[in-house]
Amino acid sequence: MTQRIDTSALISQAEWSLDTFGPGFRAGVFRHIEEEVKEAEEHPEDVYEWDDLLILVFDGAMRAGHSPEEIIRGYHAKMLRNKARTWPDRPRLPPGRPINHRPSVD
Repeated sequence: MTQRIDTSALISQAEWSLDTFGPGFRAGVFRHIEEEVKEAEEHPEDVYEWDDLLILVFDGAMRAGHSPEEIIRGYHAKMLRNKARTWPDRPRLPPGRPINHRPSVD
């Protein structure tokens, strides 16, 4: 049985974005994400700064040719993969540094 995924918010966002900014991939989305990351770093308590990042990431993925369903399914698949990975002991890591998974041994 295939799980139904609600993509209505992404479909609505994609329609608005295409109507507002036109069709096609926009490489400027990467610069815009960089700007919004800085704003989120300055105001991490502001959920709207995080929402700006979500909107831009979804828009970039959609403009790169991925459907809303592919984006959501990919998110779920990536989370399953991340949960299966081995992660370092976080108390031993310096604060402010990324926490990356340990390389897989194949």
